[in-house]
Amino acid sequence: MPTRTEIFLFDVASGANCPAEFWDSIQERHLLDLEGAWSESLRQLRAKSNYVRQESSHWNWRVKVNSIRGQLGNKSFAIECNNHTQGVMIVSLLSSCRLPAVKGKPLVYVDYLETAPWNRPSLGVVRFRGAGTVMVSAAIQLSRKEGFGGRIGLHSLPQSEEWYAKRGMTNLGPDKRYQNLSYFEMSESQASAFSPEE
Repeated sequence: MPTRTEIFLFDVASGANCPAEFWDSIQERHLLDLEGAWSESLRQLRAKSNYVRQESSHWNWRVKVNSIRGQLGNKSFAIECNNHTQGVMIVSLLSSCRLPAVKGKPLVYVDYLETAPWNRPSLGVVRFRGAGTVMVSAAIQLSRKEGFGGRIGLHSLPQSEEWYAKRGMTNLGPDKRYQNLSYFEMSESQASAFSPEE
């Protein structure tokens, strides 16, 4: 049975916090939202002259969620606010650290993290702020719960590298084994310094 926790996202238009729900697994309703509202929003944004191609546009979340269904080593999460999905994430519990000081120790690996098109500065529109930060915070909390001390890692799309760097993660450089994407990792001390308010 999925559980929901009340959180808050920042509503840019009103300048106030907006009640939201953090789900501990991606549900059918979220997938339908991604296939409907998210796709329509991207379609409308693509028609604008200043549209910036999104590097995650080829991701099929239904396929991704189905591929981990029933697997104990993977978990998924979603955020809802104003009756729409504002962010989704899939993580793995089967990866290990690369940072020299903790090399080989377990961490939570963020396989995929994406926020709604209307929350992306790269598209020139930000309706709600905080969905991505909440997801990183959730990965840290899961890491602690699993006894990994808050350690997390991920491969970043180029458009997101600056965002992860600003959250205090260490960029270990391009990974030739993973489409040359830059690999980022967060140590226990970096996780302790991480602030969901950023």
